[in-house]
Amino acid sequence: MAIQCVGTILQSSKQAVDELMFVLFRTVCNFPKQISLLCFCLNEKMSGCHHNHNITSSSVYQTLDELDFERGIWSAAQSNDLPKVLNFIKKGVNVNLTDKSGYTALHYASRNGHLEMCKLLLSHNADVNSLTRAGRASSLHRTASAGHTDVFQFLLESGAKTDFKDSDGKTVLHRAVEANQENIVKIILDVDPQLAHEVDNKGLLPIDLSRSDNIKNILENVPN
Repeated sequence: MAIQCVGTILQSSKQAVDELMFVLFRTVCNFPKQISLLCFCLNEKMSGCHHNHNITSSSVYQTLDELDFERGIWSAAQSNDLPKVLNFIKKGVNVNLTDKSGYTALHYASRNGHLEMCKLLLSHNADVNSLTRAGRASSLHRTASAGHTDVFQFLLESGAKTDFKDSDGKTVLHRAVEANQENIVKIILDVDPQLAHEVDNKGLLPIDLSRSDNIKNILENVPN
């Protein structure tokens, strides 16, 4: 009798799992990433009955991170979706919230040259000097490399500091020079010419990173 009851329970569990899988696959077209993740986890859970229960998968964590990013304020800022970001703000989302890499919405907006998005974020108290977790880069660093002069100038006017060094010991001038962003180099030197004499972690000056004769000439004429 007991064996029959156990068999009935197991059969019911199997039917429940089958029904769940059926529902999941019916909706896969509408929610591809979410359903993919759920199915993967369910399969791992089922196989765990016969194998090791302590299974970890980097692909699962990566997918979770991607979902978190796409649903968050960072993706909206990166794609310059002003209404969506404003909606996040109205719902009380902190504009200085960081993703797994320590990037804020302002990092993504500035790196991609979205001036109006930067204005929106800063008008809601975004930290213009926030640094990423691993690279220790500011929004100004990212914008210097990308060459967005209008955004760069706006960040400066909004209080962005030029003397921060990232994890490589590079200032915004180092980054602008190595990316061959001549206009950004000129703006930086007008604001803080002493950066031309700062060395990075390898002992290199900005001029040592230059591949442009024009930029080299500009840096050579900076007074000591």
